[in-house]
Amino acid sequence: MEFALGQITGLLLALAAIVAVMSVVGAITLGFASEISTQFRPTFWESYKISLLASGIAGVICFAIGFVVGFIGKDFNIWGYVLLVAIGFLSNAVIIASMLRHPEKGYVSLGRACWITVLQLFLALAAIGALVQLFRFITT
Repeated sequence: MEFALGQITGLLLALAAIVAVMSVVGAITLGFASEISTQFRPTFWESYKISLLASGIAGVICFAIGFVVGFIGKDFNIWGYVLLVAIGFLSNAVIIASMLRHPEKGYVSLGRACWITVLQLFLALAAIGALVQLFRFITT
């Protein structure tokens, strides 16, 4: 039992470290996506808090679902992963909608938060792709 508890603790600590580092990228992309969508750019600290909370909640929810599915002895198929992506997307949008506040218009709507999340995903994918290409260029 102790070994399993150690594994779970290690996985959760690794998840927390990944979320903390990825939230920096999330904060930068959230700032850009928010500026494109709402003509308002939150401060980096506000973007980081929102990104950290949204990534953390999505990570914990998806980890819990994966843990329960693995515990009952089942494997994920493609639809299980699609479900996890949808849960992560919606939880991110709900957190953005509940925390991001335009100084003149108030809180952003859930639809606008979904749009911000889509923009955030595309910007993050472009940034990660550029970093991978830069790394390949440097190492060859």
